[in-house]
Amino acid sequence: MAYFIQRNMQYTWFDYGTKSPLQFDLERRGYERFVGLKKKFPDLKTILSIGGWGENGGKYSQMIRTADRRQIFVRSVVAFLATHGFDGLDVDWEYPGDPGRGGAPEDYDNFPLLLQELRTAFDAEGRGWELTIAATSTRAKVLKGYKVSELCRAVDAVYLMTYNLRGLWNGYADVHSMLFSRRGLDSGNKLELNVNGGVLLWESLGCPRNKIVIGVPFYGKSYTLCNDSMNDLHAPINGTGQPGPILRSNGVLMYFEICYLLNSTGWVRRWDSEGLVPFAYSGDQWVGYEDTESLKIKMTYIRDMGLLGVMNWAVNDDDFQNLCDSGSYPMMRTIHEGLNNYTVPEMQQV
Repeated sequence: MAYFIQRNMQYTWFDYGTKSPLQFDLERRGYERFVGLKKKFPDLKTILSIGGWGENGGKYSQMIRTADRRQIFVRSVVAFLATHGFDGLDVDWEYPGDPGRGGAPEDYDNFPLLLQELRTAFDAEGRGWELTIAATSTRAKVLKGYKVSELCRAVDAVYLMTYNLRGLWNGYADVHSMLFSRRGLDSGNKLELNVNGGVLLWESLGCPRNKIVIGVPFYGKSYTLCNDSMNDLHAPINGTGQPGPILRSNGVLMYFEICYLLNSTGWVRRWDSEGLVPFAYSGDQWVGYEDTESLKIKMTYIRDMGLLGVMNWAVNDDDFQNLCDSGSYPMMRTIHEGLNNYTVPEMQQV
């Protein structure tokens, strides 16, 4: 069976005032209702995730430096999972070893220690709890903070965040989740900064393919072009895209917004024949994104490569109101259809 992991932002739509997110979720029975989905779907695994981009990694770097601190954390995790009925823990530390995010060089050796101690504690509980991490696919960050072979021995899955691979910092318009590099377009480290490059990087450093989960975005990154007539890949830009028609967010268009623009306002869709992803434009507005065509290709890639599965960010970005005229939740359905009846091959741990 393949993994399909739904990652999502918590508390996006709520103002919890002076209360902590934990207090808020407990009072609103968020954990209880989430875990309660297993009554309807008995095979569902409900995993608690910690970290994320909005949380500076300094606290994790400090915590893992001593055995005593790590054990305090491990015991608290075991108690929390048992109390609330979760099936495991996902550590989304962004990023160990990165000084710009509060990390330290010692993280490289200490992070595997934490995961090994969590693994031992989880196995001792005998509840089948899973341990996973979300990780970067950027070589410089991986080499600095991830002792890959040891990490992959401890965890059940590595969720590669193979999106946001391009952005405003590049100075040109590009899709942020291309599957492969593009000849004559990508150069230097950009040749590896794609989904396939990230998978091969982690495999080369000692992570078996059947523990690798690729990430796919249900949102596009948008830009304002310098020149309306230059709208191909790598077109010059002078800033983020204008707010979308529904969520009104600069530089980001959700998939359902892109559907609306393509079907109702005359945007033009194009296809990156090497990266195997779509992009679209209208006037000086440009967006690179994923759609059902690119997702089908990525699901075939997962099968061909023998990977563990796919995770997405995020389900609320899908076309839940059928603006694409293809039924509700087309992206989710494409993933389900693409991995239905797929069996992950067994491989030897490197």
